[in-house]
Amino acid sequence: MGSNGSYDPETGRTLRKFEWEYTGSTLCGIEIIKKKNDKESISLPPKSATPGSAYVMLDKDGNFKHYAEYGENQKMKLRLDYGMHGGKKSFHVHEYDENGRETTTVIASNEEGIIDEKLYNKYKKFLKGLDL
Repeated sequence: MGSNGSYDPETGRTLRKFEWEYTGSTLCGIEIIKKKNDKESISLPPKSATPGSAYVMLDKDGNFKHYAEYGENQKMKLRLDYGMHGGKKSFHVHEYDENGRETTTVIASNEEGIIDEKLYNKYKKFLKGLDL
């Protein structure tokens, strides 16, 4: 998981070894990880050491914050977030194509409720501690 302490030319940053650690718990069968240093700005590993893996991060109160899926090439292919996006607090998904281009879809927000019912039903299992 995370990084091996090497320079990643795709992100332009040096990934320090063991920035993240397993908590020993799971959510919907997915490993829950946390940052070793809460002051780090990056939320999830940009790459995974294990092809085809997925991780969940919760906030300090145990509520859902992030979920990521990684492809066989170890790059992030999908990230779910609950937080600020476009000036609103929302549950949204970032999808990345093979070239790293990003598409973002807002699934639900506290202001508007459920916006994309198909995606909401697919990912609502991760909404631990959230009311939308």
